[in-house]
Amino acid sequence: MKILEIISGQFVNGALVHVDLLTRQLIQRGHEVHLLCRPRSWIWRKLHRTGINKRKSEMHRFPPDELWRIAKWIEAEKFDVIHTHMSRAHFFGVLLKGMTGIPCVATAHTSLFQLHWRLNDLVIANSDSTAWFNRHINRVPQKRLVTIPCFIDLDRFQAVDQQRRQQIRRELTLRGNQPVIGVVGAVTARKGQLELVAALPQLLMQFPDLKVLLIGQFNKSCRYYAKIRRSLLEKKLYRRVIWVGRRNNVHELIQALDLLVVPSLKEPLGLCALEAMAASIPVVASHRGGLKEFVIPEQTGLLFNPNNPVQIADAVSRGLTDVQWRQHVIANAHQMLLNRFTPSAITSQIESALESAIRPTATIQSNAK
Repeated sequence: MKILEIISGQFVNGALVHVDLLTRQLIQRGHEVHLLCRPRSWIWRKLHRTGINKRKSEMHRFPPDELWRIAKWIEAEKFDVIHTHMSRAHFFGVLLKGMTGIPCVATAHTSLFQLHWRLNDLVIANSDSTAWFNRHINRVPQKRLVTIPCFIDLDRFQAVDQQRRQQIRRELTLRGNQPVIGVVGAVTARKGQLELVAALPQLLMQFPDLKVLLIGQFNKSCRYYAKIRRSLLEKKLYRRVIWVGRRNNVHELIQALDLLVVPSLKEPLGLCALEAMAASIPVVASHRGGLKEFVIPEQTGLLFNPNNPVQIADAVSRGLTDVQWRQHVIANAHQMLLNRFTPSAITSQIESALESAIRPTATIQSNAK
């Protein structure tokens, strides 16, 4: 197949990492893949010196000059299928489909109400939760909807040795055996950092030296940031939190944790939880969205109600103190990743989904649970 991957995100996130890995996997399988992305994006910089076919575009729809330019290029290149990721790219993709007649497949990395989803030949949802949203809210017909999760680069997130872990902790000004938990993701209400802050007073009674890493972009002028900061100051807990900010080495920062906490109020998949599992870090998470599809209580982690500080504190306490439980869920999580989330397995499913958009009679391969 000749495939055009389009992604509009600029800063590193799960969707961009997914496209980076997917592009390489598809090329290894013998497909001709071109990437259309924004000129200052993380993925453009990362692939700048590689031989992967790339083209820059800000994906502006109005005025339509840019749209016409890309449409003419697509027709000249004779692509078999367009595959889009993230909101601006999704809208751009269906417009290109209308102008060129080339089939368009959109991967839904999150759950947003948008009118263009029904216009795709196929929608790939990253979890059953995201698929439900697109079926019932965006009204995507069931026959044009399939669930295929993002894959995990197991080699990138494999556990580091103890010496490297201690080095990372020193760089974060953490003491050797100080208990450390973390949240990975942009500091927004959806990610639920404030819910974890509400559980801190109870946790500090049991773990007086506990530190919390907030790994992800934050904006000091944002109301949600101000709300978290005010809550920490009122509780005299501000020094308990390290605001790490947006980083490109999340795979290393995860290694500094004793436990990953995912207190999200909404979560289409929860890629950071899968990445922590790959790094042999136990996970406790909210029972929302895609998280409950792979964080299985007492098997691969623990689930809690994100609106209940007592449940959050109890789950974190169990995750930090129960050595036997930690070993058990780490082993089970690794096996689950090998069974369901390897790059080769996921790429095979995406490959068959793209083929089905080109040839509607083709059968889509999916191992989604």
